[in-house]
Amino acid sequence: MIITDYTEVTNRLKRLETEAKSFRRWAKFGQWSALFLFVTIACLAFTGASSPFDSFVLKDPVTKQRLIDMLTMNTGAAGFQVWDRKGPRRILLGTNHESQPGLTFWDSKGRQRILIGINNEDVPHISIWDTNEKRRIVVGLDEKNEPHITKFDQDGNTVQ
Repeated sequence: MIITDYTEVTNRLKRLETEAKSFRRWAKFGQWSALFLFVTIACLAFTGASSPFDSFVLKDPVTKQRLIDMLTMNTGAAGFQVWDRKGPRRILLGTNHESQPGLTFWDSKGRQRILIGINNEDVPHISIWDTNEKRRIVVGLDEKNEPHITKFDQDGNTVQ
């Protein structure tokens, strides 16, 4: 294709130059923004202030809390909690104040029902609660690494 009308070429060049200037302006803005963010985070780190990224909460469109990061809890626990659409907490994945990891499930009425965890002696266990929030069964390993099941009655006493 041969262009004989140089005004069209001139107009295209002017448009390209304008777009290039605009791109350079935005690139410079991006560089300054990145520098500002870096300096802010560095200042927070060196002054000992808490980072703005220590915890967060996710909400659904109806502004109900659905997920929270608990890294800033005063107890030393860390983890994530998940709520269902109706409001009750349903899942917790994290560590307690003694750094024991666990995964806990609650039913639709907010009652704790299952805990899967590892204790301080690195022994895994699964605990199951009834609808009255009484622990009824613990499945795990004993001190000899043998499978072990402990059953409890309504009052929390061990059942053989």
